[in-house]
Amino acid sequence: TYFLIVWYCMTSLFPVIERMIDVRIGIYLYVATGYVGFFVLGFYLRDITLKGKYLHMGFWGIGAFWLFSQFLYHEATILKNGGFDHFYSFNTSFNIVPLSILCFLVLKSIDWQAVYNASPQFKWVIKKISLVSLGIYCVHQMVIDELRKGVFDIVLDETTWHFFISVPVVTAVVMIISALVALGLKKIPVVHNIVP
Repeated sequence: TYFLIVWYCMTSLFPVIERMIDVRIGIYLYVATGYVGFFVLGFYLRDITLKGKYLHMGFWGIGAFWLFSQFLYHEATILKNGGFDHFYSFNTSFNIVPLSILCFLVLKSIDWQAVYNASPQFKWVIKKISLVSLGIYCVHQMVIDELRKGVFDIVLDETTWHFFISVPVVTAVVMIISALVALGLKKIPVVHNIVP
C-alpha cells in the first residue's frame, strides 16, 4: 500500500503540482516512477471483484473519469491557444490512473463465460486474437509508425479525423494489420519458432 501511495504521488500528483505552481519538486525516485506501479497495482487488485451495484458504479466511474479527462484536455488546449496539450493524457496522469483502475476492475469482474455463451462468435474472435496477442504486441508500434508515415499510401493516425472516429478506427486497423503480420510470420518455416 505504501509503495502504491508513493508511486501515485511521484508519477501522478507531483507533476500536476509542479505544473500548477511552476516549482520543481526535488524528490525523484526512479523506482517509484513509470509503469512499475501498474504491475504492483494489478497484483494488489487481483482479488477484488465488483458485483451487483458496485459493478454498475464501476461503469459510472469510468464514464465520470472519462468526462473529467475530456474537460482537462479541453481546458489545457484552451490554455495552449488551440494546440493539444498531452499532459493529462499520459498513462500515469492523475486522471488516467483511477480510470485505468476502474477499467481493470470492471473488465476483471465481467462474467465472461456468460458473455461467451450468449455470443459464440465473440468467443471465437477473442480466441483467435489471444493466439496472436504477443505477436500483436511486438509489431503494433511498427504498424502505427508506418501508418503515420503513410507508407501504405494512406496517412492514418489519431489526428486524421475527429478523435471519436480516429481512435476506434486506428485501433481496429492497427489490430487487424498487426494480427495479420503476426499470423503471416507464424507461417514462415524457421520464423514460426521465434514468433510468439
